[in-house]
Amino acid sequence: MKIRVPSLIALTLTALIGQSNAATLTVNTADVTDFGAGKTNLYFAITNCSAGDTIAFNIPGAGPHYIQVPASGLPLIYQKHNLAIDGYTQPGAKANTNSITSSNSAVLKIVIDGRNGGARVMDYSTFDGTLATSDPPINNTSMSTERTGYGTDELGLIGIYRSTNVTIKGLAFLGDNLTNPNGNVYCIALAHDYGLDTTVKDRLAYDAGSTRNCAVSGCWFGLDPTNMTVDGVVKCAAGIAFFRHREANPPVVPAARPELPNESLIVGVRPGSTNPRADFNVFAGIPYMLAGEAVRTRVAGNFFGVFPDGVTPYDLSALDPTLFSASGALWEIGRYDDTQPLIIGTDGDGVNDADEGNLFGPVSAPNGTAISIYSTSSKLYLVSGNTFGVGIDGRRWTNFGSFMGDIGNNTRVQFGSDFNGVSDALEANRIYNNWPLTNLYGSPPTGDVSPILVLNNNPSSLSWISFRGNELVNNTLTPFVYASSLAPGSKLANFTNYYDGYMDTNGTLIAILSSGSTAADIIGVCATTNGSSYSNIFLDVYTLDPEGWTNGQAFMYDDLNVTNGFPQGKTYLGTFVDNGPADRNPTLGQFNFNAASLGLAAGTTRGRTHTSNFSNPATLRSPLRITSITRSGSTVTISWTGGSAPYTLQKATSITGPWSNFATGLPGPSTTDTTSGTQAFYRVLGN
Repeated sequence: MKIRVPSLIALTLTALIGQSNAATLTVNTADVTDFGAGKTNLYFAITNCSAGDTIAFNIPGAGPHYIQVPASGLPLIYQKHNLAIDGYTQPGAKANTNSITSSNSAVLKIVIDGRNGGARVMDYSTFDGTLATSDPPINNTSMSTERTGYGTDELGLIGIYRSTNVTIKGLAFLGDNLTNPNGNVYCIALAHDYGLDTTVKDRLAYDAGSTRNCAVSGCWFGLDPTNMTVDGVVKCAAGIAFFRHREANPPVVPAARPELPNESLIVGVRPGSTNPRADFNVFAGIPYMLAGEAVRTRVAGNFFGVFPDGVTPYDLSALDPTLFSASGALWEIGRYDDTQPLIIGTDGDGVNDADEGNLFGPVSAPNGTAISIYSTSSKLYLVSGNTFGVGIDGRRWTNFGSFMGDIGNNTRVQFGSDFNGVSDALEANRIYNNWPLTNLYGSPPTGDVSPILVLNNNPSSLSWISFRGNELVNNTLTPFVYASSLAPGSKLANFTNYYDGYMDTNGTLIAILSSGSTAADIIGVCATTNGSSYSNIFLDVYTLDPEGWTNGQAFMYDDLNVTNGFPQGKTYLGTFVDNGPADRNPTLGQFNFNAASLGLAAGTTRGRTHTSNFSNPATLRSPLRITSITRSGSTVTISWTGGSAPYTLQKATSITGPWSNFATGLPGPSTTDTTSGTQAFYRVLGN
């Protein structure tokens, strides 16, 4: 007993000491210049907080309360690990409780207001160490030894540098690029450096200097919570910026990472969140809503280019073209090879999947795209469960932008479902584009329509796309455009080069459905595997989107042989495997599937997958049915209806097979067989 008592006391004291390290600093005034007795402003709180602390708010009055950023910016959040800035602690503030398919019900009471031009310069390459006391010199010398990846013309309303696990939630951000003479202003800017060792860039030094696992949840960007408006062209350049580290004159650099990006940034729903709907962000009135090169970024549960009501879009084409040359939701996303995916939408792990999709507003600005890829090496993007071009009420927005651009250079994308049996339906993307067609392209329509996915000029042998289970309405040829009235040669060449190495380019790249297909027999031909690259050919079956098919015909592209439109699947029905259990045609690259078996096949989670474009549609004929089997002595007569000639009669000694062709090329709906055994089974295939 005497031995155990001191042990118990020591453990209890240790627990108390650990709890006392974290403190809460409560901001009680919006005036960042007020340092009077009993007053705590945000400038003071950031300066004096420590790792593990929480910055809370309790400012008197109904609010919203506008915290104006001083001319030189707020203090840098520097090596303040595990810090939380929680705007929802302000009395009257409420987190969102609605689903991502409903309006955002959050009530925000704290606004970080940079409309007077105040912002923090995020580049330190020209600094000499004479900074504010909240920014201690690095490496015990000066900031001049560091490069953050930002230029001297890039600023942040809130800057985070070399800090891990920082969480920002429940804040609204308003900025002003016009009144700030220094350049581009970002609402939140994250950066890091290699760390303490300036001569040997080892992993320990990298960890010490990194900015990782930060989360921005439950915030609004570019929207005034008082009146739900944006201020004309006065706005920040980006909602969140997270650029890679750049070393001006690196002495020793690891071969694998000559430049190091931020890691594991979370925008929206945090992994395993116990309240995912409170994590939803809203971005509007900003040309680049996210901009940067972080790896392992997770973007889930956000409105991009949409007001909190979920039905009012913010048209990016309204932005001043002299300020921004292009626009989009996620700009220059991703960089560097990595073993983990960059997630945009639902991760498909069965936890919070219904609340992880993103709603993308229209992209109608010239050169605009919803997701602009920035990847010079192997990169995996998981893009699932997102809605593009249509509001929560089902109404369409004027839209003709690309969803995802610059795929190539070893880029790998899972766009839609992986069909592994977990949240498959929730992983589907809804893409509504090119509408209204006549307003955008004239009548009859002319020109080159916007694609969903954009191939760059150099797709490599490591590039692949899985494009499965999505709901597509009025898009162009998908996943990739190979037809164009302006430059058919280059698009068709890129398309063919992309498939070379994955499918037999001497054969059928895109599946072809037979006009004899019926509700019971889906018949056609498809590509075969190219060598040993792939073990299976899966054929996903959809109902046709009639809008895209009809509108595509109106363009009369030569590549489409004039009569064909833009085929795409509106409703996913199920999947077959060429030469799988449901395929009644034993020839590789030819199929005859029983439609009753739709949904039988399943894929593997994020396995190496390459998806072809959609086949041209087929109108199903009446199904084949054997109507009678009669016997006269040893002669059996089999008759049927439906389908189309020529027919094939297959025979087996067991109902489970194996089946073999008994008669082929039959011109009519009946034939005979001479029996020799005790039993026989028959089935008929059409064309």
